[in-house]
Amino acid sequence: YVAMHKNHPFITPFSPDPDRDFELRCVLGAAVAGAADPGEVLATTSQVKRKDNEGWHQAWLELGRRTAAAASDSADGGHTVSASLAYLRASNYLGVAVNAISSLADDSELVPTFRECQSAWDKFVDLTATKIDRIEIPYDPHAMPGYVFHPIEPNGAALVAVNGSD
Repeated sequence: YVAMHKNHPFITPFSPDPDRDFELRCVLGAAVAGAADPGEVLATTSQVKRKDNEGWHQAWLELGRRTAAAASDSADGGHTVSASLAYLRASNYLGVAVNAISSLADDSELVPTFRECQSAWDKFVDLTATKIDRIEIPYDPHAMPGYVFHPIEPNGAALVAVNGSD
């Protein structure tokens, strides 16, 4: 892993495992948009032992569930902005838990964890102040879900982003 960064001696990895380091950098990069909290992420992952794939999965799953529960409490209290942002973070954290399942011997938690991730995302979409339309994208013989995020000031431009989870 160090060889990958031989020209960048000041880049210190968050994890000695390159896959985990990549995942952490992706999640932390989402903090600027409110989709992660660096303190939550670093505190959670700092306790996971090297090569403990189950621990890595559980850490993200538990963080996602705790964050979703806090979002639910905020929503119940009428705090929609806090709830929306917490659901966004929960969806992101649960997405990492979904990815982590690929390193486990048993993938039976894949579908239930994905459903939790999707539920948190759907609640974010429902509560956010951003205008978002749900759409269906035909994909024979079924349809895939899609989302249209409307700009604050419409200018006629559109961006189509595919995250690779299809």
